[in-house]
Amino acid sequence: MAGESEQSKGRVGALLAKRWLDRTTRVRADWVNPDRVAKTKLTLKKAHYETVQDVFSFDLGGQFREGDFEGETFLAECKNYEKSQDLPKHFRAFLAHCYRAVSIGHFMADHFFWIAFAPHGGTLWEEIASPDKVRAAVIHKDLRDVNFTPEQNPDDLYDSQIGETVSDRIWMLILSERQVEHLTLSQKHHGVIEEYIINNAKEIER
Repeated sequence: MAGESEQSKGRVGALLAKRWLDRTTRVRADWVNPDRVAKTKLTLKKAHYETVQDVFSFDLGGQFREGDFEGETFLAECKNYEKSQDLPKHFRAFLAHCYRAVSIGHFMADHFFWIAFAPHGGTLWEEIASPDKVRAAVIHKDLRDVNFTPEQNPDDLYDSQIGETVSDRIWMLILSERQVEHLTLSQKHHGVIEEYIINNAKEIER
């Protein structure tokens, strides 16, 4: 029962995050796990893959719509916790997962969003996703199977350039349900803007 409750809470958090992202009108969060199409796009195999259980997945995926990042993609992890709890552990795994996505050239690895409903690591905020933190996550004893097989030595094979790339691509987003409910565009106003965007695109095509 507890597992089902956590799963339900996670789904709610992912949908709230999708709503917030969509209503910025700057990105489209097209895929939400565990929807059928989303699962295939957001699930990746670990380097040490022996069974169908040796995978991990992101919660959301989509693309930027306009501006400097137009057409670029993103993968997002969403944690709907009221307190920081074990967020540091989950964030460490997130960094290892991002490294894996970049190292295999995943087609949606242009940007990575960490979306949480509680902050963590406040005293280390400026370096929370630094290249050093990425490296520490990737070679962590509990996460080595994400990027390396048992016979490989993580210290020898870790690619610092990939680590720097991952660090540069991470966005830290802290949300709250109240924020999503009351400080984003209403459904009506969002619809008006979407209609304008679509009509403006049609004018440009003519």
